Amino acid sequence: ARGAEARAGRHLQWSALHGSALEDMLTTACKEMGIWVADQVKFYNEEINLSGKLDLVIAEPPDGELVITEIKTFYAYYATKHILGNKRQRGRPKPNHLLQLVLYLWHFRDKIRYGRLLYFARDSNKHKEFKVWLKEENSDTTADWAIYVDSQRVTDFTVNDILKRFGD
Repeated sequence: ARGAEARAGRHLQWSALHGSALEDMLTTACKEMGIWVADQVKFYNEEINLSGKLDLVIAEPPDGELVITEIKTFYAYYATKHILGNKRQRGRPKPNHLLQLVLYLWHFRDKIRYGRLLYFARDSNKHKEFKVWLKEENSDTTADWAIYVDSQRVTDFTVNDILKRFGD
């Protein structure tokens, strides 16, 4: 069991190094393009006791709209199949990554309209981008925020569903 634990530990270290190097590379590229606003932005939301750190914030051309950009890496067949998709199934973000970005967007909802999840494969040159945004929807009794990934509305949960988990 010790050998397996050591290998798992090394794998996690390698994944973290790869992710950090990729973030650094993309941050540098955004600075060179003149769209970089900030990176590694820490925040705390007292209302739901949530802290986080945004990977990258850019000013997207042509109007300079602020966009939260979360950078993720993946590898292996299962992740590739689900994130990139194939002929039978549309690609989709990993649920925990989507939840993370949704909470970031909700926290910054007065300043930032949408974000992007950028995925890069560690074992190939493949990559995928998902645009994520929130849309306020009011019913007769409540206000809620619907979640959209690319042009598809997420039907599994809403922002209020996520926030209820923090209140319990």
